[in-house]
Amino acid sequence: MTRDQQPKERLLKQSDDEVLRRFDEVRARIRERTAGFSEKEIAADVAAVRAELPD
Repeated sequence: MTRDQQPKERLLKQSDDEVLRRFDEVRARIRERTAGFSEKEIAADVAAVRAELPD
């Protein structure tokens, strides 16, 4: 292994860290955009979508 190469485990860890960071960003954005909706509105939307799904 040369000085510029990294072990496979380190590359995977960096990749995992990036995925988790991105997931946290998406969750935060969803939280910001849905903050104005009540639980009742969200439940109604979820029920409507579920009703459209095939059995």
